[in-house]
Amino acid sequence: MGMLRLIHKFAATSWGYNVLQIMGGYWVTRPHWIKFFQDCQGTVVDIGGGTGMVGGMLSRPARYICLDNESAKLDSIATQAEGILGDACCMPIKTATADFVTCLAVTHHLSNDQLSSALRECARVLKPGGTLKLADATWKPYRLPGRLLWAIDRGANPRTTEHLREAVSKYFQIERTDRMAFYHDYVAFTCRPRTVGKG
Repeated sequence: MGMLRLIHKFAATSWGYNVLQIMGGYWVTRPHWIKFFQDCQGTVVDIGGGTGMVGGMLSRPARYICLDNESAKLDSIATQAEGILGDACCMPIKTATADFVTCLAVTHHLSNDQLSSALRECARVLKPGGTLKLADATWKPYRLPGRLLWAIDRGANPRTTEHLREAVSKYFQIERTDRMAFYHDYVAFTCRPRTVGKG
């Protein structure tokens, strides 16, 4: 238990966070994420963005805003990025501000109620016609590497693809689903907010 607390403390630092991302296969999965985020442009709000890795994967000019609740991570984001200290469940961002909202490997840190609030906030900050790009590892207990990583991860709420899809679908119309696998199985949704009064 002491070792687990030490790992979590290490992960809360910008340097430790980056090291653990690399150990978790970031350089292997990065080409997939670059392709997933390639159409993001305009104002891009990255929820739980950590040290701003998504900003470094954008292929088009964008105003990149990295929102995270740990200031130590935001201290090391790129100078051209905007770091905002805040909670995904109550974003300090104006309504209808973002052309894209990105959310990579964050949902497993959120309880069901927090996830619902965060998705509602994502819909709020998107401009009309805006797009949410959301991806995370999914819970598949038969994958031993994934189970080992979940055992040390700070996120306590891994979900199956079906559970994550159900949560997202309450607020968004999923237009495309992508999948990939390395240590974990990942699912990635491209979606738009549901029209008010329809679902």
